[in-house]
Formats: sequence, structure tokens, C-alpha cells
Amino acid sequence: MSGPLHGITVIDLTTVLAGPFASMLLADMGAQVIKIEPLHGDSGRSLGPPFQKTESHLFLGMNRNKKSMAVDLKKAEGRDIVLKLAARSDVFMENSRPGTMEKLGLGYDTLSAINPRLIYSSTTGFGTAGPHTDKAAYELVLQGYASVMDRGENPPQRDKSSVVDMPSGLMAAVGILAALYNRQETGEGQRVDTSLLGSAMAMQAHRMVMGEDRSQPAFDGTTGNHPAYRTYQTSDGYINVAVLNEGLFKKLCRTLGVEELGDDPRFNSHANRFHNAQQLIPVFQKILQQKTSPEWTDLLEEAGVPCGPVNTIDDLFNDEHILANQLLIKQTHPVAGDLQTLGFPLKMEKTPVSVESPAPLLGEHTEDILDWLGYDKREIEALKEKVVVLTASSHPVPERSSTRPAE
Repeated sequence: MSGPLHGITVIDLTTVLAGPFASMLLADMGAQVIKIEPLHGDSGRSLGPPFQKTESHLFLGMNRNKKSMAVDLKKAEGRDIVLKLAARSDVFMENSRPGTMEKLGLGYDTLSAINPRLIYSSTTGFGTAGPHTDKAAYELVLQGYASVMDRGENPPQRDKSSVVDMPSGLMAAVGILAALYNRQETGEGQRVDTSLLGSAMAMQAHRMVMGEDRSQPAFDGTTGNHPAYRTYQTSDGYINVAVLNEGLFKKLCRTLGVEELGDDPRFNSHANRFHNAQQLIPVFQKILQQKTSPEWTDLLEEAGVPCGPVNTIDDLFNDEHILANQLLIKQTHPVAGDLQTLGFPLKMEKTPVSVESPAPLLGEHTEDILDWLGYDKREIEALKEKVVVLTASSHPVPERSSTRPAE
């Protein structure tokens, strides 16, 4: 692996989505990420549909560029392997409920005593303090708890995107990078905690202000309650119009053939348009239904009005602009076969970031990692016989091929 994090080794005990997304970002940037899985595998391997043959799309999408090591942490020999890894690694990542790692003998105090330079990243559901510390936390639960679903819909609707898990992964990755930078200055590692709850609230910073007057209706860009910043139906689908200032609003009105509304006192400010939305939305909707989405996109873009289509996932995989920016790549997985997945969104001139390998098979790299730790063949065979580890020889691994840009 190349990239800005080349030479950094990460032990990854995270599962499913938020934690694996964080460790995948580090892997994409060049870190050696060793994914420690139970002998039955990360539970994300079985979450679906959809599946690509027998492989979960969720797992394939969150675990590229990693090495898989299958270890039974309930056995002393399995925990010893992780302790040896911790002594040689830079980052340790886990997303268990608070106290779980301590019960296994893999808590922060234990590992930092072995390796004072270790960055220990914990991602929890509700944080490490308060009455809900031990509460089970999933995307749906946190969307409700953190008011993400408070959009005026009845009944409340879950946002279909993982608007809690994915930002939590970003937060964890940012915290780890900051701790690595601090270690350059001090030589010391530290514990980095983030939570799904904290991340969900951070993504709503524009809403998280409590003033004296809470009676005003809120515009947050998600409820479709602003006539110039919402989704409209066209003759063949939908289009998004995103106008937030007066100059753009006048351009929008001119393009739609209702130029006089640009100076109408009911609509001459962002706030006025919001408060008089029900007078303006039907006017815009009637006009926009008269042409197709591509026709309106061309007209509005020519006028300088921010807008865009409402794409499906299938649309993205055939989008010329997305392909030109290498935001999608092709891979060949030994079981799933040919697939397309996301490229890396950051471009770095002097330390290029690349996607080298698809998600690993369970235990695919166990023997290689044990060899790196100094275990000889006899010791590895003994661990296999005791069912402490699962190795690639337990299920033959097909030959891999390289990753390439989508065409």
C-alpha cells in the first residue's frame, strides 16, 4: 500500500458499518489495517440483501484494502495474539459496548501499558457517560433519539441513508488522525472516543441552537417546506432546485416565466419565501410539470440557477461526470466476481491514495499475520487444531486480480 498513512498499522475490531467505514478510510490512505474477526466472521458479512453471489454488499463496501484475521478472543491464546499485535501497532479500533474490551483484557489501560504510543479508538452508541451508556444502539434508534427524524412528517420517517453511522465513521477517522498528529509532537498515544449520538448531533450543528424563542417554524433544508429549495415533479420525474439568495431567486423566476414574482414583497427574501411558501410552491410546481427533468436542468443551468436531477443508484453507475472523477472503480472479488464500488473521494498529489484490494475473505490473512508476529509453522498448526484461529487453508482462497477505474 502507498498513501499518506503508509507505515501505520491498525488493529480493527469494529463491526458492521460505522467502525469499518472509519478503518476503511485509513486503509484507503495507506495504513495496514488488520481486521480481527470472530471465527464466524463480522456480522456485517451476513447483512443483506443485496448480496453479490454469497457476499454481502454492505461488507464488500466497507472492508476493502484490509487484511482479515479470524481469532477466538474468548480463548487466552486468541487474546495473546491481539496483545502481541497491540505491541507492534499504531492504532487499535473497537466499537463494542462500554466495558466489553475491559472484560476481555483488551481495554485501554492494558494496551497502553504495553504500547504507550498506541492510539485507542472507541466508538460507542450513546457515549461513555449517562443513563443510556449500555443501551443498544443502531442507526434507526439514533435517528429517532437525536431528532434526525424530526422533520414534520407524520408518521416520522427514517432517512434511508446511513446519516448516523457514516458520519460516526468519519468522526472516528478524524479523531485518529488528530491523535497521530499529536503523537508526532509528544510521542504519546491516547484514547479517542466518539459515539453515534454525538456524531448524529454534530451533523445538525445548524439546528442545535437553543434561543429564547422556540415558536418560529424551522427551515432545515430537509422537509421540502421552502419553495426555492426543494424537490419538484417534472413531466418525467423530479428535479431539485436550490436557491438561497435574492439574485438566484430572480433568475429562477425569469427562467420559469414569472419574472414579476422576483420583486413581489411576499417573496423578496429567504424568510418571506419560507413564510409564504404555500402561495409560491403551487405556482412553481404547475410550471415545472410542463417539461422533462433534462429540459429544465439545461434551462436552469444555462441561467445560472443551482439545480440537479434526482438520480437512482443505477444512474450513478453510468454517470459520465462521476466516472471522469474516478468516484467509482471496478474490482474483481474471488467469490463475488466483478463488481463496481466507490473510489476514494480525496485526491492527494504527492501521496496518491489508491484502492488496492477488495474486501477480504474470512481469515484470509491469518497465517501471514501470525508469521509477521513471529509464530512458527508448528505454533500456527497448534492454534488451528485448538480452533483459536481460522486460516485461509481452512477454505481455499481463489486468486485475486487488481482494482481498476470504472470505464
